Amino acid sequence: MMATKINLVKGDINYDLQFSIYDSDGTVVSLAGVSHIYLKIKKYQQASPVTSLEGSILSPSLGTCKFDVAETFKTDYGEYRAEIEIDFTNGKILTAPGITIIVQNDLS
Repeated sequence: MMATKINLVKGDINYDLQFSIYDSDGTVVSLAGVSHIYLKIKKYQQASPVTSLEGSILSPSLGTCKFDVAETFKTDYGEYRAEIEIDFTNGKILTAPGITIIVQNDLS
């Protein structure tokens, strides 16, 4: 997965973040046989806490998935690092790193 930067606004709630997973060659990573998929988020330069959101697969063959952000960024703003952890039914775990989420303060 290539580096991804997402810009959000503090206080926005109940929306999904959608991703397509690719390997380093740009080939789609098949999500067939995935038991769980998580978006793990941590505020930049803080050891904890790590927020883990379980997602859903939209299209296994296209490598697309989504995560319901709900109220994750309702009260805090700043820079976050994130990765997608993919757990397969055969025990394989694949992590797609390189996601930066910038949450800007609300103008109001």
